[in-house]
Amino acid sequence: MYLFKIIKEYLRRIVRNYKIYAITILGMSIAIIASFHIYFFVQKEYSVDAFQENKEDLYRVLNTEQTFKSEMVFIGMAEFLKEEFPEVVDYIRITGNSFKVKNISEEEWQVFNKVDKSFFELLNFPIINGSTASFDNKVNHIVISKKIATKLFGNENPVGQTIEATQFNQKIPQSFIVIAVMQNIPKESTIVGDFFLPFAKRKSIWEGGPEVTAYLFMPNLISQKEFIEKAIAKLDKILSFKDNSFELQKLKNVYLNSEEVAYQKIKGSKQFADILFIVSLLLLFLASINYVVMSLGLNLSRIKEFKAKRYLGATRLILFYQLLVESLLNIFICFVFTLLTYPLFSDFIKSLLGFTHKFSYANDISILVNYFLFLVFIATLTSSIEFLVLKRNITKFTKGATKKTNTNVPMLIGFQLVLFVSIICVALFVNKQINFIQAKDLGFDNEDIYTINNTMRKDKEIEDFLEKNAKVNEFTRGKRLFYEVPDLKDIKIVNTNTTIKANIKLGYPKYEKTHQLTILQGSVLRKLPGIIDSESIGEVVVNEKFIKQANLKNPIGTIIQNSYFNNHKAEIIGVFKDVHNMPLYNPMEPIVVGTFNIKVNGFILNIDKINIDAFKKEYDIFQKNLLVEFKDISSDVLSVDYAKIYEKETNFKNLLIFFAFIVITISVLGLIATSVYVTQNRTKEIGIRKINGATTLQILKMLNKSFVFWVGIAFVFAVPVSYIIMQKWLQNFAFKTVLSWWVFALSGLIVLVISLLAVSWQTYKAATQNPVKALRDD
Repeated sequence: MYLFKIIKEYLRRIVRNYKIYAITILGMSIAIIASFHIYFFVQKEYSVDAFQENKEDLYRVLNTEQTFKSEMVFIGMAEFLKEEFPEVVDYIRITGNSFKVKNISEEEWQVFNKVDKSFFELLNFPIINGSTASFDNKVNHIVISKKIATKLFGNENPVGQTIEATQFNQKIPQSFIVIAVMQNIPKESTIVGDFFLPFAKRKSIWEGGPEVTAYLFMPNLISQKEFIEKAIAKLDKILSFKDNSFELQKLKNVYLNSEEVAYQKIKGSKQFADILFIVSLLLLFLASINYVVMSLGLNLSRIKEFKAKRYLGATRLILFYQLLVESLLNIFICFVFTLLTYPLFSDFIKSLLGFTHKFSYANDISILVNYFLFLVFIATLTSSIEFLVLKRNITKFTKGATKKTNTNVPMLIGFQLVLFVSIICVALFVNKQINFIQAKDLGFDNEDIYTINNTMRKDKEIEDFLEKNAKVNEFTRGKRLFYEVPDLKDIKIVNTNTTIKANIKLGYPKYEKTHQLTILQGSVLRKLPGIIDSESIGEVVVNEKFIKQANLKNPIGTIIQNSYFNNHKAEIIGVFKDVHNMPLYNPMEPIVVGTFNIKVNGFILNIDKINIDAFKKEYDIFQKNLLVEFKDISSDVLSVDYAKIYEKETNFKNLLIFFAFIVITISVLGLIATSVYVTQNRTKEIGIRKINGATTLQILKMLNKSFVFWVGIAFVFAVPVSYIIMQKWLQNFAFKTVLSWWVFALSGLIVLVISLLAVSWQTYKAATQNPVKALRDD
């Protein structure tokens, strides 16, 4: 009964002070809506691969022999490690090939994954029909997903049925016998697929084959470091080269801890997820501050009520219980509002922050419950703070003390203002850096470059087509200049017997003109590859960085040797101006462009953006006529997706914009709440000053002065905080913007203007109030 009485009284107060309560609930709702979307995303990110029972004992082998990490390793490596080391109980290898499947859209390529039988034993992908006992008996056995079984066979039993498919670069279709159907792989998995084939039998571990993704099952592994050291020592003894290097990564860490792993398609960012989680907490923290401040402002007028209840026997526990119920009611209203509005905002927030997960009440009920329990904790915490502050005021009132503004409120609002200034400052700097890298001149024409890689041995015909096409500004053969990850190889300067690391790009004559490189010394590439042998000498051009690092005073005519291409030699015939051929996270590296007397398949084209769509249509018609015997094969015109390269930074920028908007909204509501609190506590003082002749402007200055002071203090604390954050973030880039002083000043000015606009409404109302009424009410 007492609970219903509290609720009834609370609803009555809401009706009496509906404007203030509306601001309170609005601020809390905005924070909860935003934080719930973020919380849901973070929970989903951390749940990837969590369903795998062996996530702690399966280790992915990462190849670190190159200047970047790769998940692709030699096909026999996992088998070798199992034979040599008892720690490896079993292993899984995975590699994919593209197929066109009969009775599935002709435009759609399907990935057929070759896997070991252990794939179905060590991973939680249940078989729902058939058996994998005979999986590796024949190379044409296949396991398919439930989705594919339904698409191909409908209601028929797929086990024993035949699937016809044509592999990429092949003309003759192959037949596969379905031996089992597996449950569809969950979306929360880094290992995906719908078609699974066995590996063919191999004569020995060291027999050649495709590179694979390898997982080692090591439930009793004690030390990763010791195991890797032993394995590398063994590999160095067996293999002729001594550059063996690899790392191990638990399956549970594959999704969120693979930002440095090149070419992994399905991966998230632990850093981004953790930042989002912190943002979610900060939003709730800001909203909680607002709630406490606004509730204190409202409850100060209830001091007499609380005192009377104390005289009538109400204990402190009862008073706390009343405040807790009110907080829980507010939280519940906000939570219901969040659930009702989720469909309205979900698509917008997903597109803004790059979210892909979809919320389902049926599947994500645990996330809902956990989040609500967390909100209950927040409500308990805020009501506790409110109780402690009010208890002190009740004690002072009982002893006959006059009301005085509580020092806890400026402290709370000070935290809010520090965050307000910091987020505005960081947002401005991040935007400045992203604009800097987007506007940075890379030193070559990067926007109009396209490649054709799969030429199907029809190079001469394609070359004639490109020569005659008016939309092609220039073209050449070779590998594109821009590369997403550092790929440095050893280059030996024959004359001095010194070796440096360089980025090697195979290219034919007109490579410089196609990319619009600036030649500083010597000439452009002229010679086509001749007879391919180790004694023939090709020709190359190098950049300025190569000359400096190799310490070449007269580079033209210098002979260099590249061990990566079987020690082929080449002569430096030209030097071109330095270019940024990698993302700007990386420093500028030495570059070598030429043939090393090696033939290259594939073309690089320079086509104006305005003409590219029309060219692609013409090329599609041309290749369909040309490659009639390869009707299932296409060689696409490709380009570098520069937006994708800096997607992480763009998402971070969008997050800051989103966060800044929410922070501004919550901070404005908080400042309004604070101004209500302050003016209510200084009502008597304002009345006395006005009776003594103070003007409205003087009262406004007096009241706003404290807010200006708080903003100034917040600015002093926020500047070093934001400076440290930005210094650390900019370390990700080799080329970065300057931390200009004016950005800090602009952040402070923005916060000051917004703060004064927010509080002036309430302070003006207090300054123009009738002083007689103010003194009488007080």
